[in-house]
Amino acid sequence: EKRRAVLDVVGAYFRWKNAETRHLQQRSGLAGPYQKDFFAASREWVLHVWELKGAPATWPAQLEAYYREQPVFALLGGVGRGDWRPVHDFCERKEVPCIFPNTDEPVVSPNGFYSLYLSKGLTVEAEALARYLREQTSPGEGARVVQVYRDVGGGRVLARAFHRALRENGAANLLDRPVRAKKKLTPAFWKSLLEEERPSALVLWLGVEDLRALESAAARAGTVRRLFLSYTLLGENPRLPADGFRDRIYLTYPLALPQAAQPHVYRARAWLRSKGVGGAREERLRLNTYFALSVADHSLMRLAGNFFRDYFVECVEQETESTANPGVFPHMSLGPGQRFASKGCYIVRPSAGTQGGLEAASSWLVP
Repeated sequence: EKRRAVLDVVGAYFRWKNAETRHLQQRSGLAGPYQKDFFAASREWVLHVWELKGAPATWPAQLEAYYREQPVFALLGGVGRGDWRPVHDFCERKEVPCIFPNTDEPVVSPNGFYSLYLSKGLTVEAEALARYLREQTSPGEGARVVQVYRDVGGGRVLARAFHRALRENGAANLLDRPVRAKKKLTPAFWKSLLEEERPSALVLWLGVEDLRALESAAARAGTVRRLFLSYTLLGENPRLPADGFRDRIYLTYPLALPQAAQPHVYRARAWLRSKGVGGAREERLRLNTYFALSVADHSLMRLAGNFFRDYFVECVEQETESTANPGVFPHMSLGPGQRFASKGCYIVRPSAGTQGGLEAASSWLVP
């Protein structure tokens, strides 16, 4: 479904863009030199879909094969699950711009030049939480923080980023409790952890299934003042632990608040609906893809026929802030050397008045 959402928007945008280009080329109102410049800058967009299959270790060879068959000017949008590094490294090696892929695990360090991301993904959630805890903890309070995480994939990314950010500032007594990939988290696991460690803050980089047994241990959680979860790992409209925990739950939320819709979101939604590719399902993915294509469109026009990839990247840096933000993230901007357009994250909690609603517990935190 994610693949389909991205391809639907990309296909619609390419058709619309090429129709607009043909229409403008047929107009006769441009004087000689301006007409020459316009035709140099206006090219038909040709879409090539690169679909990677199998284990990430096989992706570099697949990317090389696609590129040998048809070198492309840039990779626009796209979607991937897991570590984006194989694609990132390919683009840096081949000097191919990769503009705003939808990934929760971008390459954060070291920065590349040709890979530009919507946000730091999971990493910014962990870093923002570390900042939040530092700011909430009084000097000398010595909060005892326990983080529990699956030692694979996104859980590992979050745990390492949180560990690094918190320890760098010496703000808390942090204990790591990694969990093997297939280990089942039982009521006995939670009761034992809470009794032995007596945390004041419990950070759980886990999915919904891993939290089911937590409620049975609520009676042992008397020392836990706050329970932190990742909205990204839990997914849309997650079922949160209720009995004994609801008033203590907080989530890292790297998106615009639901009640704070950007004015441009209505324009973007109208465009998507007019092209038959709108809808509530995977809407964030559709809006992100529309944004990536819009930024690329404006940037290509700035090239004025000078189709150099490095210049294109520089234009993307300039156009990101001025392109209408469709509202998935509250702020989008880039500057020279910056590679993450959205730079922060909220800490939110369940809303008292709305079932399934969320309200801000912090300002927009930029680590």
